[in-house]
Amino acid sequence: MDDRTLIEASERNHRRIQWVLRIGLLLGVVTMASGLAIDLVEGDMAAVAVPLRSITRAGSVGDRVMAVGILMLILTPVARVVALIGIWGRQRDRKFALVGTVVLVVLCLGIVLGRG
Repeated sequence: MDDRTLIEASERNHRRIQWVLRIGLLLGVVTMASGLAIDLVEGDMAAVAVPLRSITRAGSVGDRVMAVGILMLILTPVARVVALIGIWGRQRDRKFALVGTVVLVVLCLGIVLGRG
């Protein structure tokens, strides 16, 4: 591959990662706004903390929808790491793919051991 091809491939990969982050941000914000709208329509003005382990049971419908939106925002960087691992895997860059996989495992352990 020549330098121009490598630069174009790198720019494509950067755009893919940007889209992952933009879509995650957009989905999270729209979901949280929807939860807020649901609470406003229902007249529920009390905010309730919704733990991750009881996201389907605790709080009002609007509170749960907002919690899902927050969860989407939290998982957006995780999706970025997954996308990077895929890109590095296709490029056969084993060192970066391995480091990305270790980062993903640490993130998942943090989620599981943090007990949501």
